Amino acid sequence: HHQAVARYETVYLAITKKCPLQCEHCSAWDTLNQKDELGVKEYEKIIGQLQDQGVFQINFTGGEPLVKFDLLEQLLGGLPSEIKAWINTSGYRLTPEKAQRLKEAGLIGVAISLDHYQEDKHNAFRNNKDAYFWAMEAARNSLDVGFVVAFTVCLSEELSTEESLMKYMTLARNNGAHFVQFLEPREVGHYEGKNVRLSNEAISQIEAFFVKMNFGKDHTDYPHISYHGYYQRRIGCYGAGKKALYIDADGQLNPCPFCHTSYGNLLEGGLEQKVREMSK
Repeated sequence: HHQAVARYETVYLAITKKCPLQCEHCSAWDTLNQKDELGVKEYEKIIGQLQDQGVFQINFTGGEPLVKFDLLEQLLGGLPSEIKAWINTSGYRLTPEKAQRLKEAGLIGVAISLDHYQEDKHNAFRNNKDAYFWAMEAARNSLDVGFVVAFTVCLSEELSTEESLMKYMTLARNNGAHFVQFLEPREVGHYEGKNVRLSNEAISQIEAFFVKMNFGKDHTDYPHISYHGYYQRRIGCYGAGKKALYIDADGQLNPCPFCHTSYGNLLEGGLEQKVREMSK
């Protein structure tokens, strides 16, 4: 009998280092497009430990998880019904046929990276001329099969004005997003050693916008906003085993996708002990 208590709300599990994009803010930049070492058996060993610990949501990530489509499909098919599965994706080549296959394998949601409401700016940020096309196509194909659809945006100084944020939210609403996730740039991966943190002014504008959109009466027809940074500043981080974990494509346990400090490899087992050390 597995525990019926959710120990971690979300586990981010990277299943590849491969990616067709070269994103400005990539947090996995240090290992991007290196050789993938793990296969189905190794990931199933990790997922088995997560299941024993009472995990109810796994976000398959990468790299770009759609690059490893067959592996993704197999892992989804092997999940027990109590674990809800998402993918964190750029949407790259998420065709109607692939969306249908993922639906049949048991996927419930897609978080699609969309970093600007203007096509050329999103493509520049992602270093790929087709990035915006595939983000929109993925949203459409995902809605068609009944997935929950979220857009994830890496905020910038330029996007932090009320006018820009409203344009972004309008685009998200018009393309059927159920919610939008606000992320702040972090000095990790491709941004390592760069001064990318948002100014206090930008943060206060984003926070005011978030409060108005989520808790005001005037914007109930817009997607909900999920904004971890807002709560992190007030309550503390949700990562490091409190509510979330990140497991990289080599099976290493990390506090979150933006904090790369390994607490050991889960192929050796010992998840509970390793999380305890990390939480300290």
